[in-house]
Amino acid sequence: MEMKKTPKLYSLFEYYTALVKGSRSVGNLRRNRKNEIISQEFVERLMLAVTEVNGCSVCAYGHTQMALNQGFTQAEISSFLSGNNEYILPEEAKAILFAQHYADTKGKVDRTSYNEILVTYGEKKTEVIIAAIQMMMIGNIAGLSISAFQRRIHGNKDVGSHLSHELGIPLSTLIILWPAILQGGLENLQKMPILLFTTD
Repeated sequence: MEMKKTPKLYSLFEYYTALVKGSRSVGNLRRNRKNEIISQEFVERLMLAVTEVNGCSVCAYGHTQMALNQGFTQAEISSFLSGNNEYILPEEAKAILFAQHYADTKGKVDRTSYNEILVTYGEKKTEVIIAAIQMMMIGNIAGLSISAFQRRIHGNKDVGSHLSHELGIPLSTLIILWPAILQGGLENLQKMPILLFTTD
């Protein structure tokens, strides 16, 4: 599915930061698959919301297939990927808005917005919500580069995008993934905050 939104551009540093944050929270997604702290449909809606903001066409296609397999209607998926709130469930609305805020600010969020999520959903659900968002950010950043490269080879170069960036981001994963995982593990041991706040 092709995204209508102008794709975001992320730097290599932003990608590395996303890998660190994602590596720290991936365990919460694994626990959620076993215990269903929040439903997998909720997780998928969070990921679609992030993808809509970032404008990643590769991720939009992949998550459309996943969502269809989970029983989402095409209308519901299209609504999420166009930024429409028609199919947002009232009990998920704050989390969806937070996911969009996270993507819009490239992971540097407003502390008040986070506190609102924590109060609304509680600690365990909030951990899974953040994990879903952070894992989707990793996929989006890599996917955005791949999408831009695909458009380039079809003669539709993205404004501001360079071939070195389009190839460099996905290929850099081979080099930066393990240092990011190591840093994430150390940050977890030190109990460092898993979010970056605009007020910090």
